[in-house]
Amino acid sequence: MNKKKIIIIGSVVAALLIIGLIIILFATKGKETKEESDSKEIITITFDANGGNKIEDLKVTKGSTFNLPVPEKENYTFIGWFNGETKYTDEITNTIDKNIVLTAKWEEKKPVEITKDSINITFDSKGGSTVSPMTVKCVDNVATITKLPKATKDFYNFMSWEDKHGKSILDGAKLTCDSDLVLYAIWEYDGPVANPNQNNVPDTPPTPQKTYKCPSGFELKDTTRCVKLASPEPSCPTGMSYSSKANKCYKWVGNPTKTCKSYDGYDGVYFDNTHGAYGCAYGSRDSYPTEQTCKNQGYEYDSAAPGNHCWVHIYRGNTYVNTTCQNGYEYKTATDLGGTQNSGCYQLQVPSKKCPEGYTNASVYGECALIQDAIYE
Repeated sequence: MNKKKIIIIGSVVAALLIIGLIIILFATKGKETKEESDSKEIITITFDANGGNKIEDLKVTKGSTFNLPVPEKENYTFIGWFNGETKYTDEITNTIDKNIVLTAKWEEKKPVEITKDSINITFDSKGGSTVSPMTVKCVDNVATITKLPKATKDFYNFMSWEDKHGKSILDGAKLTCDSDLVLYAIWEYDGPVANPNQNNVPDTPPTPQKTYKCPSGFELKDTTRCVKLASPEPSCPTGMSYSSKANKCYKWVGNPTKTCKSYDGYDGVYFDNTHGAYGCAYGSRDSYPTEQTCKNQGYEYDSAAPGNHCWVHIYRGNTYVNTTCQNGYEYKTATDLGGTQNSGCYQLQVPSKKCPEGYTNASVYGECALIQDAIYE
């Protein structure tokens, strides 16, 4: 083989090696490009602030770790971002592999309670004597005034103290400890009637004082309250009626069982409802008596009864009749209940007491009271 052939064969082999390397290189590059493409996929995170400030959508690379935004909401503390029951934090954002909606969860902030150890009360006597301020201790944010001082003023009677809203403040009043208080004196003129004086100087009439007034039928209580009293009304459960005569709630439940009492030692007394009117009767013990036999013994003859018998009504009516009701029910007549009810067994019950409509149970004034603010004029 000459030198020229060797060179040609070597060149061919080198060319084939180069082509093979190029093919391998492109195959490897294609595979890496696909993997890189997958890792660089973009996903969208949508945020529902649930009442907080708006958060814009976030676009991130799939599998990357990123910081989640922190929303704000007045009077609430941010708990975190959730999808269903799963909470997402910065550390696990790389687990998000698809588009997702994250919702904010919040916890309401508890208001800070401002408590005071005591409140200060100052007094405006409206031209009367000076009254020193007082301090009242607070217990559970409530100040209880045990006793208020009184002011004096010539020709006037001191009536009471009231706050800036015109509400009368009395001994024993309970006040919330949210701020200090100013009380104003209320006076009633009790001086001489104004007359012309000897020096031809006109008298200055007293300044008229406002008073609390109530509508007709109401009575003024505690200076500023109008109260109208009423008696409670009896109230019965559903299905029961009320008897004012018996002062009971009642319901008819059935007829009683009737038996007869003994009569002059006769054991044969029985309840009879077959001889024109019900009642108790006793009969002879003779079997199949004749009518004459009955008459001889002072009985009446009854041929309609099985075997015939002699009988005498000892009373037509209820005198010798025992009436028995079951289950604790009581036997009552229409007279007992004061109406047109049937006689029989009744379920009885003491009625409850209920205030008329609009009235409240206010034991400080009476069992039932209608209360409203007095008119200040």
